[in-house]
Amino acid sequence: MTQAKELEIIKMPESDTPLEPIIEWYNVARERANAPSYQIEAHYFGISLPRLRNIIDVNQFDNTQIELLDKHNIELNLAAGIAQKREYWDKMLTDDYLANLVKSSHRLTELYLTQKGDLVDIEDIMQVLIKEGYCSKVYQSRLSKKGRPNRKNQAQRFEAMLQDILRKIARGTVPSVKQTQVVFQAINQERDTAEFKQHWTSASLKISCPKSVELIENWDGN
Repeated sequence: MTQAKELEIIKMPESDTPLEPIIEWYNVARERANAPSYQIEAHYFGISLPRLRNIIDVNQFDNTQIELLDKHNIELNLAAGIAQKREYWDKMLTDDYLANLVKSSHRLTELYLTQKGDLVDIEDIMQVLIKEGYCSKVYQSRLSKKGRPNRKNQAQRFEAMLQDILRKIARGTVPSVKQTQVVFQAINQERDTAEFKQHWTSASLKISCPKSVELIENWDGN
């Protein structure tokens, strides 16, 4: 039996909960795939790289912790967020915390604020945007819908500066404080317009960059 045929026998769970069968599937499938990188592994399994990374994050939990998360119907994306904050597991992996978290309409934001307390600011949020590749997708969206702006046109000057910053971040440049402020100024300016949903919180962004979108949606503008 070929390796591909063996993997076909084990179907990847399509639902994001419960977590236990997802982790069981992954631990068997990854041994059989024996892929040299996560990108190849994700392609081999036919899943997105962000989903694979979430599974890998959740795979840090032991069986008891997985059972607790499943008890409260914590979905894969949220469980991955908890996994990334190992220093807060003592607080997060409790019945009280998970029961309250699962009731929240802004779960990822609540999770993030648990770590940051009242100290969250735009530079903290920018770190999440960078980690999820959010700026790259926003840049591609604006470039596709608006085209490349003309810097000599005063009306297009801000858009040109914004696209330049987003493009540089997408290519790995760490933004300065001023560049970060420009990005969030643009978010504020478009918050009450159709462009906010089109470029900053679209359905595709919610799938590929869920933490980023939720933080942007709930950012108070300060």
